[in-house]
Amino acid sequence: MRTRGRVTIAILLITLAVPGCSHHLVTGDGQRTVKVYKSEDVYNASVHIKRALGIQKTDGAEKFAAWLNAMAENEYKDIDSDTRVKVVSSDAAGANVEVLEGPNRDYKGFVPRENLH
Repeated sequence: MRTRGRVTIAILLITLAVPGCSHHLVTGDGQRTVKVYKSEDVYNASVHIKRALGIQKTDGAEKFAAWLNAMAENEYKDIDSDTRVKVVSSDAAGANVEVLEGPNRDYKGFVPRENLH
């Protein structure tokens, strides 16, 4: 009976602690902010476009890239490194997160795995 009570208390404590877990955004290469995309689809499209434009370096491609970057400004938010986030779901590419602090608090979006700690 005593063991059963301890197990129940341990399960209750673990259950209460799990929602409080948070992660932090991390950057690389001396960056100060992390791009949090509106969705994983937007992130994937951004990666594919950058790869395609990297192959062709023409004047038209550069102008097109500048135009896409201007449009992309609405598709992500730059969030300061070390900002706490809550992981809503994750997969091999990254995680859907909710920002827990700062001026973008409550913003929800997708972060590549390498930008999450």
